[in-house]
Amino acid sequence: IGWLVFAEPLIVFIFGSSYAPAALTFQILMLSLFANFATVTLTNVCVAYNIQKKILIFSVFGLIANALLDVLFIPPWGGAGSAFSTLLVQTVIAALIWKEVQALQGQSFRPSLRKGTIASGIMAGSIYFASTFFDLHVMTLVAIGAILYFATLIAQKEDIFSEFTSLFRVKG
Repeated sequence: IGWLVFAEPLIVFIFGSSYAPAALTFQILMLSLFANFATVTLTNVCVAYNIQKKILIFSVFGLIANALLDVLFIPPWGGAGSAFSTLLVQTVIAALIWKEVQALQGQSFRPSLRKGTIASGIMAGSIYFASTFFDLHVMTLVAIGAILYFATLIAQKEDIFSEFTSLFRVKG
């Protein structure tokens, strides 16, 4: 989410001001990562349940839909139009796969998303505030965002940290 807030300053910092117009396309593609992450994760669940044929059907649908939407969106909006069509199709596919997995498991995934959503909101709001009212370098904003995100997860006692550290514990 932080990339959405400071996409343009980051692109200008890395590539120069002539690339600033790419910020909108970058922001749209960053949003598509949410759907992409969900799709990859849920696809693994589908493979475990041996229903990967449905993934193939969804993928063919996505290929056709993305191509058709690109034909419609690229002429008026260029790269941002193509990025938007990708976001739209990936979100639909993620929703379809999500529905399949929930039908198999009979449970909702929403409770497990709460902590990350709260951390993302606090991080995004804070760096937006900091970038609006203070003249901070984009890399300082990145650092602030990362610290706030992880601090919020730690404050909420997110399990991922204990799971991660358990990988390095010596058993014996």
